[in-house]
Amino acid sequence: MEKEIKLNIGTDPQMFMPILNSETLSPTIYNNDNDVEFTYLHKYKFPTGTK
Repeated sequence: MEKEIKLNIGTDPQMFMPILNSETLSPTIYNNDNDVEFTYLHKYKFPTGTK
C-alpha cells in the first residue's frame, strides 16, 4: 500500500534530511504497533534571525 505524506518545511528550508534505513523504518522503533514510522531532520531560519 502506498501512502502520500505531505510535510510543511516552508519555502526556504535550511536543511531537510530524511533518515531512511532498516533501523529507523522499523515499525517498533517508537511504539509497538505495526505502522511504519519515519524520522527526519528539519532546520529553518526565523525571518528576523533573533530566535
